[in-house]
Amino acid sequence: MAPLTEFLDEMAERGWQWGDRDCLLWLGLWSERVTGIDGGAPWRGRYRTALGCVRTLNKSGGMVACIERGAKLSGMVETTTAKPGNVGLIWAMTHKGPREVGAICTGPRWAVLMDEGLKTVRANPIRQWGFV
Repeated sequence: MAPLTEFLDEMAERGWQWGDRDCLLWLGLWSERVTGIDGGAPWRGRYRTALGCVRTLNKSGGMVACIERGAKLSGMVETTTAKPGNVGLIWAMTHKGPREVGAICTGPRWAVLMDEGLKTVRANPIRQWGFV
């Protein structure tokens, strides 16, 4: 597996961008780093704004459906065991209040990429997927 800390450092430096590195699509970049398959490819570049993201999510069945599809594309399987490198959906506090966001497990914490930057938080994942 590619070094997670290197990936997180890169994402922190590159920052948020709607339609490429946002709260879900950054998970696809992580899967691409590990497996060579971008789990976010079906959505990457299809929108450039928050409204476009909401519309795309709604057309695609919501956040869980998108993560499920991206995980399947990149060979990940659903798990209940938190392990560094897993991707998941968690509740996190943002500057807009609590929100569901895509996250990557770092061990005891989950990394989240938000428009205000990369953070790590303690969380119990709503659902999570790991590499086989």
